[in-house]
Amino acid sequence: MAEVRDHSATPAGPVARSTKGWPRPRFWIALTVGGLAALALMTLGYWLQEPVPNADPAKKLPEPNFSTPEISEGAPEPQAWPTETVSGRPAKEFLLPFVEAATRKLESVPTYTATLVRQERVDGKLGPEQKIELKVRHEPFAVYMRFVLPDSGKEAIFAEGFHENHVVAHGGGLTKLLLPHLKVPPRSRLAMSGNRHPITEAGLLNLSKKLVRFRQMDMEDDDAETVLDRVVDSEGREWLRSVHTHTIQTEDRPFAYVEVLYDPGTRLPRRIHSYEWAGKSGDAAKRPLAERYEYDNLSLDAELTEEDFDYRNPEYNYKRF
Repeated sequence: MAEVRDHSATPAGPVARSTKGWPRPRFWIALTVGGLAALALMTLGYWLQEPVPNADPAKKLPEPNFSTPEISEGAPEPQAWPTETVSGRPAKEFLLPFVEAATRKLESVPTYTATLVRQERVDGKLGPEQKIELKVRHEPFAVYMRFVLPDSGKEAIFAEGFHENHVVAHGGGLTKLLLPHLKVPPRSRLAMSGNRHPITEAGLLNLSKKLVRFRQMDMEDDDAETVLDRVVDSEGREWLRSVHTHTIQTEDRPFAYVEVLYDPGTRLPRRIHSYEWAGKSGDAAKRPLAERYEYDNLSLDAELTEEDFDYRNPEYNYKRF
């Protein structure tokens, strides 16, 4: 007969005998490794990315990836937006001076604040909708962003002439605990992660200048179709709308279909939705959204100071432990 042993009184092995009532050794190993990794990340954040408080005016800013258009100086203000739908050449001839006037108006505004709602497709993937509290200064150029959703608490500052013309930013939540803040070039891989455009191209004035450049191209492009009309959104608010359609894809035409909404009161572009090319199917209805920008709560008379673009502002959350 085979021998039968009573396992109930037998320890599971040497580990059970030596650590009864205590966590197993692998628990302590994992805890130690995790703590060292967190410490290494925090040290890296302190050592590599410490903001530089002094100005460095000699360091040139990176060139934008779009050319600055020539805008007519002293041109008369455009006429009232058409009450009926207008298309073709008349629409193009009306719209170009309209967006030039919007650009001149924005250039006369020293600073402003707004709430930016944006959504961007990066590396073929459409990201989540983002809500950002925005502060902008035009001369010298500076931007402050505070993310509301998602990644609540994330902040980013770019101020021309300061911090070596780098972006100073930190994430929200646990990310901020591991890396309190980073200082990186605006077009670096880290700064561009999850972003379609660098922070140096943020704001309504940069948007308006891009619109001028594209409207200038439209004047010489028979393929470019322009339609002007008026629309009412879901909240009952009226907008002035320009719709732009293209059928020939070129390097100068990143989008196949674009809608721009202008505020009737300020005559400024406040909404822009851009769609990529349909791809092999050619079905216009299947054009994927490339980027969407909406500016709400716009305050053109906001009085901002140097402190609004300084990470040491006590109202900001650029803090150590």
